[in-house]
Amino acid sequence: MKKLILILASMLFLSCGGDQTAVKENIETNPFDGVYKRVGTIQYVKGIPVDTVYISDLEEKEKFRQMKIFLDGYVNWFTDLEIPENFKDRKTPWKSGQGGFGPYNFYNKDGQSKLVEKLTNLAGNGMLWANGSMRDSIIENGYRYFRFNVNQESDGYTQVFDWDEAPETGYGEYFQKVELDNSNASELDGVWKHIANVTYINNIPVDTIAVPDGLDDHKTFLKGHAVVNFDFTKAKEGDDNWGGSALYGTYSYVDGVLTENWMMGTGNWIENGTKWDPLVADIDMIDEDSFIQINRYNADEEKKQRNGLLHVRVK
Repeated sequence: MKKLILILASMLFLSCGGDQTAVKENIETNPFDGVYKRVGTIQYVKGIPVDTVYISDLEEKEKFRQMKIFLDGYVNWFTDLEIPENFKDRKTPWKSGQGGFGPYNFYNKDGQSKLVEKLTNLAGNGMLWANGSMRDSIIENGYRYFRFNVNQESDGYTQVFDWDEAPETGYGEYFQKVELDNSNASELDGVWKHIANVTYINNIPVDTIAVPDGLDDHKTFLKGHAVVNFDFTKAKEGDDNWGGSALYGTYSYVDGVLTENWMMGTGNWIENGTKWDPLVADIDMIDEDSFIQINRYNADEEKKQRNGLLHVRVK
């Protein structure tokens, strides 16, 4: 049965996720990889930093959290920002938060560090700020470029939009690099795409069904940190699935058992100020590029039935 699932993984990846290779054109892995936490905003005047506002110093109602994972040429990020005031009259399936996923590149040009995020997926509030030409380009072309000038700090970096004509006063997002515990490194580290659901009865796989057409479900694991971007690419405003969902949390992986602790999410999954109870799953590592996450939660004990999520590594 495992060989059958592996064959299905290959077939489904070609049909559901094979376009990722094309999307990743000219994007290469680089030493910028890591986990980053947004800690503030830096104001620039004529390219000179003049003021820094730290998130920790904001009023409680204005505080927010933002995390990014750069790994293997891809970025997966999440922030729990509330829906902007000018959009609160819109009926959205989510209550807060936004996320983005896609290839990235970090390089130096004429002495200036550059970061290019080639976003292929958005979630939550990203559907609002990327309305119009931004969102349309993702729908029509499969991606949208976001270009930044990067100022590297001793503990992280600041990203400022790379405008054709830079305004005199600009603002940069200040991120600190999170120190990672190498003891948390595992075979799960990487960028993954969920391509199918596997039904188990009495711990035996009995059925495999591809995820719904148009669902891009990406998860990045890196040494105890994880981000999920769950994007129904074909959903339109008014659909329950419009905007998808996104998550950030930590995890442990010991002796084949994955325990996920999701502490931030778009409001349709996790409301601000709350978090989920730990989610436990058994991992069946098919090979280094595919695994099944066999969830212990939501199991039907009477039928001895469990659900498995088949993932393949994004390359």
